Amino acid sequence: MDEVAGKAAARGETREEIMARMGAARVVPPHNPKATKPEDAYKVHSMFPQSLMSALNVGQLLHAAEKAEDMQNLKDRKRVPEYVINRLSLVSNSTPGPERKKKARHLA
Repeated sequence: MDEVAGKAAARGETREEIMARMGAARVVPPHNPKATKPEDAYKVHSMFPQSLMSALNVGQLLHAAEKAEDMQNLKDRKRVPEYVINRLSLVSNSTPGPERKKKARHLA
């Protein structure tokens, strides 16, 4: 890192210019580094086209979030990753309709 900084200084680049150049080369989706919640840090619509998001079938996740037998079926058949199973409580009926579907789509 010191070598990179030395070369940049020799070219007369400022710290901000170096950071901007390094940031441009990163393979990270556009994000808000000041965000405090994941949904604010990464906007799903900026990473995936709407056509893909609309095509996701979230019905089985919505059912599994409410019915233990449906969740168990997903687990037994290994239909979805364990990560998703562990977060299905975020998609419960206590969440308002549009927000519930949005969260299920994010898990899908």
